[in-house]
Amino acid sequence: ITGHSQPLAYRNLITSPRDMRIQLCNLVRKEAENARNGLASGIVIKLNSLQDKEFIDSLYEASQAGVPIKLIIRGICCLRPGRKGISENIEVISIVGEYLEHSRIYYFHNAGDAKVYIGSADAMVRSFDRRIESLFRLEQDILKKQAMNILRYNLKDNVNSY
Repeated sequence: ITGHSQPLAYRNLITSPRDMRIQLCNLVRKEAENARNGLASGIVIKLNSLQDKEFIDSLYEASQAGVPIKLIIRGICCLRPGRKGISENIEVISIVGEYLEHSRIYYFHNAGDAKVYIGSADAMVRSFDRRIESLFRLEQDILKKQAMNILRYNLKDNVNSY
């Protein structure tokens, strides 16, 4: 990060400010492609804030392709779910509980070969363009399952969510 070399790509790491937006948008577009080709697809994302226009537009496009999208956004959410023809396949909940919830999890169904990333980045212009942030892909099945269970239980919350 502070050296003079610039790696061309990382295997399991997505970083900003260099390539996080494009990598995340590509993952969303892959889900849309899967849906258009009749393959299983789906996206579940847990963040504090969702504000980046390009990323939101990619989610809208995926929704229009038939991808079921569930978002757990604690704070700022600039996406409008449930709009006919635009975001009718997107659901958004917010959970504000007793403790500051700080985890970020990005889940992509990937036609049954789940890709799960965790890390520091919200989907915001400042995170994508003006900060050093990272997301890393979980490789071990047990870790992927644990992250997916966190998402599942968050989506079932009927006490602190709205």
